[in-house]
Amino acid sequence: MKAFLDTDEIQYLQKLARSRFEFMYGDAHAISYLLDPRYMGEGLELNHKEELEEFIVNFPLSKDHKNNDAKREEVFKELTDYQI
Repeated sequence: MKAFLDTDEIQYLQKLARSRFEFMYGDAHAISYLLDPRYMGEGLELNHKEELEEFIVNFPLSKDHKNNDAKREEVFKELTDYQI
């Protein structure tokens, strides 16, 4: 029986599916999972969890606002208190 798709087509579809999955379930969902009190990021790889936490702490509040050290420290403390 002949295959419907050749190897290049299969690889293309796999790459497309992976790209769409990462687009739909990317950082926004991971951050939600990290902050959801039912899960608190349970099961996330440590380096990915740390990257998400760093993203939250360094996220600018507006186009005109650039985070300074005091603001990052405040957000970090709030995140830590929440996780505790």
